[in-house]
Amino acid sequence: MCVCVLVFDVDQAVILTPAQRAEAASASSPSKGRAPKSAKPQAAEKGSGSGKGEKRKAPGKKDKNAPKKGKSAYFYFLDDVRPGLKQKNPEASLGGLSKLAADLWKNVTKEEKERYEELAAQDKKR
Repeated sequence: MCVCVLVFDVDQAVILTPAQRAEAASASSPSKGRAPKSAKPQAAEKGSGSGKGEKRKAPGKKDKNAPKKGKSAYFYFLDDVRPGLKQKNPEASLGGLSKLAADLWKNVTKEEKERYEELAAQDKKR
């Protein structure tokens, strides 16, 4: 939507009669080779999944007894580090603790990371 502001001198303003207004409105109508506003573009075929208003398929029910995905090495590291971080930073939020743990993970040596990666590999096998 465009908002136009016209600034003009009141002394030079022209007052149109109703007939002149109708003539001006018909001259600016969209009949100059354009489709009327009521015409709608052709809709995509049903079932293509790209149109608006189509319902999504409901996701399948999850099996509650299915095995969970294995933990990553980082999550095993978090299990070891999180209690100490909470004691040192009791006022820190969950996001703050996560940032601290991520900084620690970046600085962990290769040997320590290998230990957690072995735990993750064993967990993947289950």
